[in-house]
Amino acid sequence: LRPRRGTIHLDGRRVDGLAAERLATLGLRLLPQTRRVFPSLTVRENLEAVELAVGRPDLEATRARRDAWLERFPVLATKADLPAATLSGGQQQLLALGRVLSSGPGVLMLDEPSAGLSPPLVAECGELFVELAATGVAVLLVEQHVSLARRLADRVLRMSGGRPVPDDPTPAGPSPDDPAPT
Repeated sequence: LRPRRGTIHLDGRRVDGLAAERLATLGLRLLPQTRRVFPSLTVRENLEAVELAVGRPDLEATRARRDAWLERFPVLATKADLPAATLSGGQQQLLALGRVLSSGPGVLMLDEPSAGLSPPLVAECGELFVELAATGVAVLLVEQHVSLARRLADRVLRMSGGRPVPDDPTPAGPSPDDPAPT
């Protein structure tokens, strides 16, 4: 993380300038907008990859989190032994999200996590994000579905043309079908 100005602290520790691998060991996870799965690995292997990579090889706990994710999203469970390359775009996005979440993040940065997901999966992921936030996981969300962001957020910052714009303070906000201005 390299800010243009200022510093970044995580749990009282300055973390700007640390390598991505070090940030991962501190519990920071990023889900970029682009689907990043390991195409030749199976769905199961993808769900185990991050946790093993950050040096927490508790295989029993890793597999329990993996299995919980597969149970929550049966669309992935039915394809658990297939290479990730065989999944649809939305399924790959869901897999990438599962890989990040199954590693037990303390801070979760999400860039358009609903991209490519069907409306029912967007709703399910919204519920999941609310549950995570309730457990103390800090969530920083960039999302076009303003209603999804409002359900989760303590604070909403809307952007248009790369600049902040006044936010609509109404609790309901725009409909889930209306993307935020870009």
